[in-house]
Amino acid sequence: MAGIGFRLERLAREGGLGTNVAVLFSGTVLSTGHWLMTILGIGLTMLAARNEMQPDQLETLLLLVVYAFAIASLVTSTCLVPSIRRFSNSLFDMRADLAPAQFFSASFLSAGLSLVFSFLVLGLIFGLPIHLVLAGSAFCTLVSLLWSSAAFCSATQAVGPALAAYGLGTALALALAVMSVGAFTTVDAVIWSYTAGLSVTLGFLNACLYREFPFPIANPLGEFAAQLRSIRREVTLAVGSLASALAVWSSTLVIWSSDYGHTGEIGLRYSPLYDAAFFFGLLAIIPGLTLLTVFFETELFRGLRAHLSLIESHGTITELDASEAEFATGTLKSMGRLMIMQMIVAVFMLAILPWAVEANLLQHRQQPLAKIIALGTVMHVAVLACSLTLIYLDATRQYALVHCVFLGATVLATIALLPFGERMFGLGYLIGTTAAAIFGTITVARLLGQLNAFLFSSALTRSVDRSGELRRRGTTRGVASS
Repeated sequence: MAGIGFRLERLAREGGLGTNVAVLFSGTVLSTGHWLMTILGIGLTMLAARNEMQPDQLETLLLLVVYAFAIASLVTSTCLVPSIRRFSNSLFDMRADLAPAQFFSASFLSAGLSLVFSFLVLGLIFGLPIHLVLAGSAFCTLVSLLWSSAAFCSATQAVGPALAAYGLGTALALALAVMSVGAFTTVDAVIWSYTAGLSVTLGFLNACLYREFPFPIANPLGEFAAQLRSIRREVTLAVGSLASALAVWSSTLVIWSSDYGHTGEIGLRYSPLYDAAFFFGLLAIIPGLTLLTVFFETELFRGLRAHLSLIESHGTITELDASEAEFATGTLKSMGRLMIMQMIVAVFMLAILPWAVEANLLQHRQQPLAKIIALGTVMHVAVLACSLTLIYLDATRQYALVHCVFLGATVLATIALLPFGERMFGLGYLIGTTAAAIFGTITVARLLGQLNAFLFSSALTRSVDRSGELRRRGTTRGVASS
């Protein structure tokens, strides 16, 4: 799924300084555009509307967007990672004709669940007015569809069209939202307008995907049923992905439910002190995600493909052992370089935080929290690198365990530090990412140290499972024939 990553990496290696800057910018937009551009547009909309809308309306707008993002991220990640795994397997099996059907079923499933859960959370749990529930649910559903399209489009090399999709869609969404502020000055009208503008981004991304894979969808219902079966087979991937998304939100949810949380005008919980500082500090992870996509994943893919090619060409034991050691050393060194680069980014973020306070983007008392979160992104990037490696190696149980450690450590640390007050805010996230990074690095190093044994045993296990499935199908057909 590193198609765009390979394209950007090639541009970075062939070009000069200006090209490298363009590559980093493109990688930033393509790896985080599905949420970064949306948040940027919403922020600019609120800035433009502050003279037209009341403070409680701006608060409602912000809370609806935050809750929609939270619901979409939790639901979509649970469905999407197993779907991407199935899509990747189809491409490996030279069945690109299945791509549109798999994309359709994955998008339909994640969007449908996002719609249902947003109705449940906003309407039933918090009891919001129906016009806000409808607007928030529509925005949540669109965000889910955007994330699905962005994930599948990463298999292509359509850098230019994808950048145009994010730019045009965000600009149109911002223009429509600002126009609705002047015409209606209601929260639901602004959200509907912004959602309509972002649908352009969705249409462009879908067009990029169908241009790359121009195949018909023969049996939508059958494909949807196959999608559900694939999630059931890859339940460890789904659990790990849910734990990963929940871990990012877990410290925020704990703070919201504590005495440090507040109830907004429409009944939604939030924490003014924690939320803005957490988000500002978390922005430091964006360059790390770009480097992860453009350089780390491409090196990982290239190294693993070389090792698997040696296995398929019946290399000797000595050759396999040497290749195993080379791949393990190269992967761990790439992880080290990635963490060093992210540390530089985090230090830069620490340096500009006083400027953010002077510009009234943060309060002075929020600065320590933002610093802790920025430092935590170093370990978070390490967790993501370990996760990517484990997924490539088909170590799905270990992948789930790493993110369960992330989630559990973050929740326990945040709860344990609540009695010490706001001066300990953010340490739960830092402790959770550190625990998961240590556990993940040990797990990856141990797995890479016995890579050949793991690959052969995994292949044997899959062969046995496949034989059992074929026998069950044969028995079922025999009974049906009888």
